[in-house]
Amino acid sequence: MNNKIPDIKSVVATNLVRFRKESKQTQLQVANKINYSDKALSKWERGESLPDVCVLKQIATIYNVELDDILHEETPKEKLQSLYRNKLVISVLSVLLVWLVAMVVYVMFELIAPGSFDSWQIFFYAIPASAVVALIFNNQWGSRIYNMVIVSVIDWGLAIALVITLKSVAEKSWYLYFIAAIFEIMIIIWYMMDFSRIVENRKERQAKFAKERANKKADAIKAKELKKAVAEKAKAEAERVKAENKAKKSNSHKKTNSETK
Repeated sequence: MNNKIPDIKSVVATNLVRFRKESKQTQLQVANKINYSDKALSKWERGESLPDVCVLKQIATIYNVELDDILHEETPKEKLQSLYRNKLVISVLSVLLVWLVAMVVYVMFELIAPGSFDSWQIFFYAIPASAVVALIFNNQWGSRIYNMVIVSVIDWGLAIALVITLKSVAEKSWYLYFIAAIFEIMIIIWYMMDFSRIVENRKERQAKFAKERANKKADAIKAKELKKAVAEKAKAEAERVKAENKAKKSNSHKKTNSETK
């Protein structure tokens, strides 16, 4: 029983820290709400001691969670969801960073050399640039099925940006759209082939899984039949031994009666 106490303390401490940070509150703020010192809350979060159940209930209400959430360890599903949220937040912030840089460059040009050129065109280049960032993070953490959409955004975003930039010096800059269209066809063909490979791999995994499940089922049936056969054999052996003992007892009894006579 004593071996479980440190585990409970560790789980509660980890959850107290996690939920407090998620609620964006300091130890002092939470301590004031439950009429305890921040030192006491610090001890609980370090796992040095456990608060009373009533206090835990108060803390759960402050963090807008259930008491059970504090008392139990984070499940693998919750950890996976948390990891996915973190990756998504990092990806979105990275894309927004591109737009922040574009905004800074635009503001600098407007302040230093206003009217020297159409600085608003910078935002059109931010479209393919942010798509490149999204593609990098999607290859690392996301699903390949979204790559086609992202690459298409890069293709057409870059084409639009170049056409807008060159329209003042090249009258037929819109011809770039033909190049973008051809490249888009190549993208679709490439990713259709990639999707076919993904589907084939998925079918192979499903077939392998079905085969393994069928083998396990067959092994279970064989094990059950073997167990039944062993049980029947043991039962037959027990009956044979019983019959032999009965026969020996009967012969012994007859022998004793004959000797008595």
